[in-house]
Amino acid sequence: MQTLLLVPTRMDLKQIFGVEQIPESPWPNVVIAQCGLGQMMAGVHATRHLMMDKFDRCLLTGLAGTYEPKTVKVSEVVICRGFHQYGFGYTEDGQIRSYAQTKVGDLIDAQDYIPASWLPELEGVKQVDALSVMSASGDRQEATHRHDWFGQMLIEEMEGYSVSLACSMLEIPFASVRGVCNVAGDRDHSNWEFEKMGFAVHSALDRILR
Repeated sequence: MQTLLLVPTRMDLKQIFGVEQIPESPWPNVVIAQCGLGQMMAGVHATRHLMMDKFDRCLLTGLAGTYEPKTVKVSEVVICRGFHQYGFGYTEDGQIRSYAQTKVGDLIDAQDYIPASWLPELEGVKQVDALSVMSASGDRQEATHRHDWFGQMLIEEMEGYSVSLACSMLEIPFASVRGVCNVAGDRDHSNWEFEKMGFAVHSALDRILR
């Protein structure tokens, strides 16, 4: 079974694999590729990689922020159950409403939430819904507002929705493993648990891919 493992940035690569360049895969039949940061880059590069070769499944990994640190702890690894897009639409009451939440939703065939089509089951690892944002929360207040708006979404990340959409359109099973590095909205990197998060993600990937 051929697997495409997507990693957004050099920072993710460094924390998970200890290098900033694409490493040789430690797992058989796994191709590691960088997909870029954010919805636009990740969607484009995921589609390109998936159409260049024959893959049986796709796995996205990288950093995430938690909206509920008591429920999903910093340095914990999670598996994403599904992805709700946030950032494409219009602003109302200080929040961005998606077009699917309006009367034109049926006209543009909008879909805000995409469930993961492949859910690896790892003992002790939570499955959570993720809010896929166009830009990370700039402070704790913004993160709180987003979580108030989407209370079921426990983590914030930036690539899951677009990669899930690409895989859905190409009928390729998709999963995402995220390492919770920080509390969403906390931009002070001295508070981020890079080393613990990277180890947790690598361990989870090893359990899935070995």
